[in-house]
Amino acid sequence: YVYEVGYATLEEAVAAADDGETVTLLKDVTLTEKTTIEGTVTLNLGGKTLTTYAQNGNYGFVVKGDLTIEGEGNMVVNGVYGIGVTGSLTVNNGYFYASENNDYLIGNWGTTTIYGGMYYGIYSVLNVFEGTATIDGGEFNTEEFDCTGEYEAYDVFVDEDGTLTIISGLFSKDVSEYCAEGKVCTDTGYGMYTVNDPVGTESNPVVFYDLENTVVNTGTMYYMTYSGHSVYTQDGNSFSRMHYDRVAHLDYPEVIKCYLAAQLEFEDAMTHLVAQLEKAGIAD
Repeated sequence: YVYEVGYATLEEAVAAADDGETVTLLKDVTLTEKTTIEGTVTLNLGGKTLTTYAQNGNYGFVVKGDLTIEGEGNMVVNGVYGIGVTGSLTVNNGYFYASENNDYLIGNWGTTTIYGGMYYGIYSVLNVFEGTATIDGGEFNTEEFDCTGEYEAYDVFVDEDGTLTIISGLFSKDVSEYCAEGKVCTDTGYGMYTVNDPVGTESNPVVFYDLENTVVNTGTMYYMTYSGHSVYTQDGNSFSRMHYDRVAHLDYPEVIKCYLAAQLEFEDAMTHLVAQLEKAGIAD
């Protein structure tokens, strides 16, 4: 509907909307022909699903004007080519899914700005052929390869005549080359990459909490992991051999005593570290 007036189709609602008005989906909509957005319109997905038309060899959903997409809801992009932008597209929210034969969700020749949303592409989410695109939020996911299983997939692709700037967001691929000045792309360690300010800076500090979940300090944190895994014999573990005399009196099997002796090396290291921090007055 538009300004409390209902319409049978999205096309009718968009045509009736004045510049700057919002079109809100009241039910799931499947487009049966190519749709072109002109003028200045906000599309609120309204918790529903909009499925675009599969235009063979061309775009089934084209933005020539100024379109803003917002609200909870889904957009299923059909066809080899997804949303074609020659005007201006701004996305604030929503879930966007590529059909099985889709090459990319958004093809930009104008201006695309993404502030949020979840994107699930196959070959690519955003292709910037010309014009400019900015990503400042959202999560971007593509397969390891495209739907043919032959070509490597990308979250974003930028042609020589296009410009992409990434300020923030979560990505399934490394997008370091497109990060804005001062931003970094960091491997999260669980298959995703995050773009943000460097950790430890004023805008992205490390925050330390006490046991009552109260912030006690912010700043840069350095950490080291330690593994005590090894063979647990005096012949096979130098630390077991080095500290064995400290556990020899214990009434445990030999392998347990060698295990405990090996861990004493880390115990001694931490004891020394804490003592140095206390001596410097910075243990707290």
